[in-house]
Amino acid sequence: MAELLKAYLAPLPPGSGYDPMNEARIRTVPAGFSAGQQSVRMEFAGTRADVIFKPNAQGSLSVLIDGKQPSAIPELYGFTRVSAFPASDWPVLLKAGAAAPLIAEDWSLRIDQASADGKACHFALRGTVTGEDGEGYNTNRFVSRSGRVVLEPDDWNVAYSVAVFKRPLPDNYAATWRAVLEGADTAAPGRAPTGVEDCVTVAQSLRPGRHVLELRGTGLADAVQATRFYSPPGSPGQTLPGN
Repeated sequence: MAELLKAYLAPLPPGSGYDPMNEARIRTVPAGFSAGQQSVRMEFAGTRADVIFKPNAQGSLSVLIDGKQPSAIPELYGFTRVSAFPASDWPVLLKAGAAAPLIAEDWSLRIDQASADGKACHFALRGTVTGEDGEGYNTNRFVSRSGRVVLEPDDWNVAYSVAVFKRPLPDNYAATWRAVLEGADTAAPGRAPTGVEDCVTVAQSLRPGRHVLELRGTGLADAVQATRFYSPPGSPGQTLPGN
Protein backbone atom coordinates (compact mmCIF):
# COMPACT_ATOMS: atom_id res chain seq x y z
CA MET A 1 0.00 0.00 0.00
CA ALA A 2 2.82 2.40 0.83
CA GLU A 3 4.45 1.83 -2.57
CA LEU A 4 1.16 2.56 -4.32
CA LEU A 5 0.79 5.86 -2.47
CA LYS A 6 4.35 7.12 -2.68
CA ALA A 7 4.03 8.33 -6.28
CA TYR A 8 1.25 10.72 -5.24
CA LEU A 9 3.27 12.19 -2.36
CA ALA A 10 6.33 13.22 -4.39
CA PRO A 11 7.26 16.92 -4.09
CA LEU A 12 6.55 19.12 -7.07
CA PRO A 13 9.58 20.05 -9.16
CA PRO A 14 11.08 23.50 -8.47
CA GLY A 15 9.48 26.23 -10.52
CA SER A 16 6.50 24.11 -11.55
CA GLY A 17 4.17 26.98 -10.72
CA TYR A 18 1.42 24.64 -9.53
CA ASP A 19 -0.81 26.06 -6.81
CA PRO A 20 -3.19 23.45 -5.33
CA MET A 21 -5.49 26.24 -4.16
CA ASN A 22 -5.74 27.70 -7.67
CA GLU A 23 -6.25 25.11 -10.39
CA ALA A 24 -9.03 23.67 -12.53
CA ARG A 25 -11.14 22.48 -9.58
CA ILE A 26 -10.30 25.08 -6.91
CA ARG A 27 -10.22 28.86 -7.15
CA THR A 28 -9.07 31.16 -4.35
CA VAL A 29 -10.13 34.78 -4.75
CA PRO A 30 -8.32 37.45 -2.66
CA ALA A 31 -10.82 39.70 -0.90
CA GLY A 32 -9.86 43.16 -2.17
CA PHE A 33 -12.76 44.89 -0.40
CA SER A 34 -12.85 48.65 0.01
CA ALA A 35 -12.78 50.32 3.42
CA GLY A 36 -16.25 50.48 4.91
CA GLN A 37 -17.73 47.94 2.48
CA GLN A 38 -20.53 45.99 4.17
CA SER A 39 -21.61 43.52 1.48
CA VAL A 40 -20.22 41.58 -1.45
CA ARG A 41 -21.79 39.40 -4.13
CA MET A 42 -19.73 36.74 -5.94
CA GLU A 43 -20.83 34.42 -8.73
CA PHE A 44 -19.14 31.02 -8.93
CA ALA A 45 -19.54 27.58 -10.48
CA GLY A 46 -19.12 24.65 -8.13
CA THR A 47 -20.42 22.74 -5.14
CA ARG A 48 -18.61 24.31 -2.17
CA ALA A 49 -17.78 27.81 -0.89
CA ASP A 50 -15.34 28.75 1.90
CA VAL A 51 -14.61 32.03 3.63
CA ILE A 52 -11.03 32.54 4.84
CA PHE A 53 -10.60 35.06 7.65
CA LYS A 54 -7.60 37.23 8.36
CA PRO A 55 -5.59 36.58 11.53
CA ASN A 56 -7.20 38.32 14.52
CA ALA A 57 -10.39 39.04 12.56
CA GLN A 58 -13.38 40.11 14.65
CA GLY A 59 -17.15 39.87 14.35
CA SER A 60 -19.29 37.69 12.11
CA LEU A 61 -20.81 37.72 8.64
CA SER A 62 -24.24 36.70 7.42
CA VAL A 63 -24.23 34.30 4.46
CA LEU A 64 -26.62 33.84 1.55
CA ILE A 65 -26.33 31.32 -1.28
CA ASP A 66 -28.56 32.07 -4.26
CA GLY A 67 -30.52 34.46 -2.08
CA LYS A 68 -31.17 31.90 0.68
CA GLN A 69 -29.57 31.08 4.00
CA PRO A 70 -27.62 27.81 3.68
CA SER A 71 -29.92 26.20 6.29
CA ALA A 72 -32.82 26.67 3.84
CA ILE A 73 -31.10 24.68 1.05
CA PRO A 74 -32.07 20.98 1.33
CA GLU A 75 -29.05 19.52 -0.47
CA LEU A 76 -26.70 20.99 2.12
CA TYR A 77 -27.83 18.48 4.76
CA GLY A 78 -26.18 15.09 5.16
CA PHE A 79 -25.83 12.20 7.59
CA THR A 80 -22.89 11.60 9.91
CA ARG A 81 -21.33 8.17 10.38
CA VAL A 82 -23.57 5.68 12.20
CA SER A 83 -22.46 4.60 15.69
CA ALA A 84 -20.36 1.47 16.08
CA PHE A 85 -21.01 -2.14 16.93
CA PRO A 86 -20.37 -2.40 20.72
CA ALA A 87 -16.69 -2.34 21.74
CA SER A 88 -15.53 -1.69 18.17
CA ASP A 89 -15.26 1.13 15.66
CA TRP A 90 -17.22 -0.64 12.92
CA PRO A 91 -20.55 1.08 12.16
CA VAL A 92 -23.75 -0.89 12.60
CA LEU A 93 -24.97 0.56 9.30
CA LEU A 94 -22.58 1.22 6.43
CA LYS A 95 -24.75 4.14 5.35
CA ALA A 96 -28.21 5.64 5.58
CA GLY A 97 -30.03 7.19 2.64
CA ALA A 98 -32.92 9.63 2.32
CA ALA A 99 -35.87 10.10 -0.03
CA ALA A 100 -37.04 13.44 1.39
CA PRO A 101 -35.27 16.69 2.37
CA LEU A 102 -33.41 16.46 5.67
CA ILE A 103 -33.46 18.79 8.66
CA ALA A 104 -30.88 19.04 11.43
CA GLU A 105 -31.69 16.40 14.06
CA ASP A 106 -30.42 13.30 15.82
CA TRP A 107 -31.58 9.83 14.78
CA SER A 108 -31.87 6.64 16.88
CA LEU A 109 -32.47 3.14 15.53
CA ARG A 110 -33.41 0.73 18.35
CA ILE A 111 -32.61 -2.84 17.32
CA ASP A 112 -34.33 -5.86 18.91
CA GLN A 113 -35.17 -9.46 18.06
CA ALA A 114 -31.69 -9.85 16.60
CA SER A 115 -30.72 -13.39 15.62
CA ALA A 116 -27.54 -14.84 17.12
CA ASP A 117 -25.72 -14.49 13.79
CA GLY A 118 -26.97 -10.93 13.26
CA LYS A 119 -28.50 -11.73 9.88
CA ALA A 120 -32.05 -10.83 10.93
CA CYS A 121 -33.37 -8.19 13.32
CA HIS A 122 -36.30 -5.88 13.95
CA PHE A 123 -35.87 -2.15 14.52
CA ALA A 124 -37.77 1.05 15.31
CA LEU A 125 -36.64 4.50 14.12
CA ARG A 126 -36.98 7.86 15.84
CA GLY A 127 -35.78 11.38 15.06
CA THR A 128 -35.48 14.10 17.69
CA VAL A 129 -37.52 16.46 15.50
CA THR A 130 -39.39 14.05 13.24
CA GLY A 131 -40.45 11.76 16.10
CA GLU A 132 -41.39 8.09 15.71
CA ASP A 133 -40.72 7.35 12.06
CA GLY A 134 -41.55 3.69 11.47
CA GLU A 135 -40.23 0.20 12.07
CA GLY A 136 -39.12 -2.73 9.98
CA TYR A 137 -36.75 -5.65 9.44
CA ASN A 138 -33.22 -5.46 8.14
CA THR A 139 -33.96 -8.08 5.48
CA ASN A 140 -36.34 -5.67 3.69
CA ARG A 141 -35.92 -2.24 2.13
CA PHE A 142 -37.10 0.38 4.61
CA VAL A 143 -38.42 3.86 3.85
CA SER A 144 -39.41 5.84 6.95
CA ARG A 145 -42.78 7.55 7.19
CA SER A 146 -41.21 10.96 6.65
CA GLY A 147 -38.94 9.69 3.86
CA ARG A 148 -35.96 11.14 5.71
CA VAL A 149 -34.34 7.73 6.23
CA VAL A 150 -33.98 4.93 3.67
CA LEU A 151 -32.21 1.68 4.55
CA GLU A 152 -31.36 -1.07 2.08
CA PRO A 153 -30.66 -4.68 3.18
CA ASP A 154 -27.05 -4.28 2.01
CA ASP A 155 -26.58 -1.21 4.25
CA TRP A 156 -26.52 -3.39 7.38
CA ASN A 157 -23.20 -4.37 8.94
CA VAL A 158 -24.45 -6.35 11.96
CA ALA A 159 -23.94 -9.89 10.62
CA TYR A 160 -20.40 -9.12 9.50
CA SER A 161 -19.56 -7.57 12.88
CA VAL A 162 -20.98 -10.56 14.75
CA ALA A 163 -18.89 -12.93 12.62
CA VAL A 164 -15.69 -10.94 13.16
CA PHE A 165 -16.02 -10.09 16.85
CA LYS A 166 -17.60 -13.42 17.86
CA ARG A 167 -20.34 -11.90 20.00
CA PRO A 168 -24.01 -11.08 19.41
CA LEU A 169 -25.52 -7.65 19.26
CA PRO A 170 -27.03 -6.77 22.68
CA ASP A 171 -30.82 -6.69 22.76
CA ASN A 172 -32.43 -3.25 22.41
CA TYR A 173 -29.17 -1.76 21.15
CA ALA A 174 -29.61 1.78 19.78
CA ALA A 175 -27.59 2.83 16.74
CA THR A 176 -27.36 6.61 16.42
CA TRP A 177 -26.36 9.22 13.85
CA ARG A 178 -27.12 12.83 13.02
CA ALA A 179 -28.45 14.85 10.11
CA VAL A 180 -26.28 17.97 9.96
CA LEU A 181 -26.04 21.17 7.93
CA GLU A 182 -22.91 21.19 5.76
CA GLY A 183 -22.70 24.95 5.79
CA ALA A 184 -23.34 28.01 7.95
CA ASP A 185 -25.83 30.89 7.98
CA THR A 186 -23.28 32.93 9.93
CA ALA A 187 -19.51 32.80 9.43
CA ALA A 188 -17.18 33.86 12.22
CA PRO A 189 -13.42 33.49 12.78
CA GLY A 190 -12.48 30.46 14.83
CA ARG A 191 -9.03 31.48 16.08
CA ALA A 192 -7.01 28.96 14.09
CA PRO A 193 -3.47 28.12 15.30
CA THR A 194 -0.59 30.14 13.89
CA GLY A 195 0.20 29.06 10.34
CA VAL A 196 -3.24 27.47 9.80
CA GLU A 197 -5.95 29.12 7.71
CA ASP A 198 -8.97 30.33 9.63
CA CYS A 199 -11.45 28.85 7.19
CA VAL A 200 -15.22 28.41 7.44
CA THR A 201 -17.13 26.28 4.91
CA VAL A 202 -20.37 28.18 4.32
CA ALA A 203 -21.83 25.70 1.81
CA GLN A 204 -20.88 22.17 0.77
CA SER A 205 -22.71 19.67 -1.47
CA LEU A 206 -24.41 22.31 -3.59
CA ARG A 207 -25.83 21.11 -6.87
CA PRO A 208 -23.18 21.47 -9.59
CA GLY A 209 -23.65 24.65 -11.55
CA ARG A 210 -23.55 28.41 -11.12
CA HIS A 211 -24.34 29.98 -7.76
CA VAL A 212 -24.14 33.35 -6.04
CA LEU A 213 -22.46 33.87 -2.67
CA GLU A 214 -23.38 36.98 -0.68
CA LEU A 215 -21.55 38.08 2.48
CA ARG A 216 -22.85 40.89 4.66
CA GLY A 217 -21.31 42.47 7.72
CA THR A 218 -19.41 45.46 9.01
CA GLY A 219 -15.69 45.63 8.35
CA LEU A 220 -15.47 43.12 5.50
CA ALA A 221 -12.10 44.51 4.48
CA ASP A 222 -10.68 43.95 7.97
CA ALA A 223 -12.14 40.45 8.41
CA VAL A 224 -12.02 38.51 5.14
CA GLN A 225 -8.74 37.47 3.53
CA ALA A 226 -10.18 35.45 0.63
CA THR A 227 -13.00 33.24 -0.60
CA ARG A 228 -12.47 29.81 -2.11
CA PHE A 229 -14.71 27.81 -4.44
CA TYR A 230 -14.60 24.12 -5.35
CA SER A 231 -15.88 22.56 -8.56
CA PRO A 232 -16.57 18.85 -9.22
CA PRO A 233 -13.76 16.85 -10.87
CA GLY A 234 -13.80 17.40 -14.62
CA SER A 235 -16.01 20.47 -14.32
CA PRO A 236 -13.72 23.53 -14.04
CA GLY A 237 -15.21 26.42 -12.08
CA GLN A 238 -15.07 30.10 -12.87
CA THR A 239 -15.34 32.78 -10.22
CA LEU A 240 -16.59 36.25 -11.05
CA PRO A 241 -16.32 38.86 -8.26
CA GLY A 242 -19.28 41.20 -8.04
CA ASN A 243 -20.42 44.21 -6.09
